[in-house]
Amino acid sequence: MELIELPPLFGPSEKGQISKTHKTVGDQVSSGELIAEVEFDIATADLESTVAGTILYMNEGPCFPGEPVVIIGAENDDWQAFLKEWREQGRGNELTANKLIHFQSRIIALLEKHSDDGDGLRGLTFEEILGKLDEFLTQKEKDKSLRKRRGWF
Repeated sequence: MELIELPPLFGPSEKGQISKTHKTVGDQVSSGELIAEVEFDIATADLESTVAGTILYMNEGPCFPGEPVVIIGAENDDWQAFLKEWREQGRGNELTANKLIHFQSRIIALLEKHSDDGDGLRGLTFEEILGKLDEFLTQKEKDKSLRKRRGWF
């Protein structure tokens, strides 16, 4: 079996998603054949088969570079066991790191936009940023509670 990962075209934190399928689960493909088009925020890229076989799995939801998009093998291969083994070999750790990079940048953008001390966030660790986010959300909940008590909404 062969697992095709989402390519890191625009960096490890850039999500992509299949926007158009040329083949579906159960279809036969040859090596180099166009399977799907993957849409990123900036551009769309072609996803081609790397081997000949049957498409056993296709992830049509959003995913990060390094995550499995397609699994190709023989018609009766157990792709679920193959995917589980692939994840157990440590691939999930790299994916989690990519997701943390993505969410860290989104959290920083949120805090910079809505926080008084947002300018000093770039040098903080992820744990420190999460602490700031917790403080921010706690304050927002207090503000909301105060508005409710005062009958503002």
